[in-house]
Amino acid sequence: MQEILDRHTKVKPCTSGYDNKFRGILKCADCGSNLTIHTDDRNPDRPLLEKTYYLCRIYRVRGAKFCSKHCISAGDLEELVLSDIQFHAGKFIKDREKFMRKMLGQMNMSSANSKANIDKKVAVLEKKLKESDKQFIKLYGDWSKQMISEQQFRLLSAHFEQEKKDYTEQIEKLKAMAENLEDSAGKAECLADEMAECAEIKELTTEIVNRLIEKIEVSEPQTINGEKVQNIRIFYKFVGEIN
Repeated sequence: MQEILDRHTKVKPCTSGYDNKFRGILKCADCGSNLTIHTDDRNPDRPLLEKTYYLCRIYRVRGAKFCSKHCISAGDLEELVLSDIQFHAGKFIKDREKFMRKMLGQMNMSSANSKANIDKKVAVLEKKLKESDKQFIKLYGDWSKQMISEQQFRLLSAHFEQEKKDYTEQIEKLKAMAENLEDSAGKAECLADEMAECAEIKELTTEIVNRLIEKIEVSEPQTINGEKVQNIRIFYKFVGEIN
């Protein structure tokens, strides 16, 4: 077993001088491990981006029984990521409001969960909480006047206490949700602004990748109708995948 592991781990690292812009964010779509960078130096005349490529780490370390290659060239990946950033940046510049609605939708911030609706739900629950308090005060008055028995008072007291606890917990959760909503919306705005700044870029840099992207999932290439097809999913910071 150790010989097998040694054989697979003795993989030639990237020696081409390529700046690995995707360090730590490339993930295998099947096993979840990182994709590692490698160099094919068999033909030194090949362009740098063509001879530099990424492979699933588990495949390289443990072999094809555990995962497949998920191979993608650095050139293809850079071109795809740059194109995706430019596409979304263009959408943002063309219609900021529409793009933000889409981004917030990606973050599950639908109208049902908007801050206005959350505030309404809180108001309803706070009203119910006050009403429950009033009913308990009335209950206490009835008990003190001996209009109800001790057993009835204890039973109904427990009911009102549980009701108050439930309402209070729901209110706290909704208020926390509203705060998170505001925080996430602000982060989404920042991401969109940073993306807009990249609308005219001609070359992808490590700084841009780190500013905008959380992770990239790379699937195993497939051949469909004689053409190579490979699914690449880009997850942007704060909002995830923008469909």
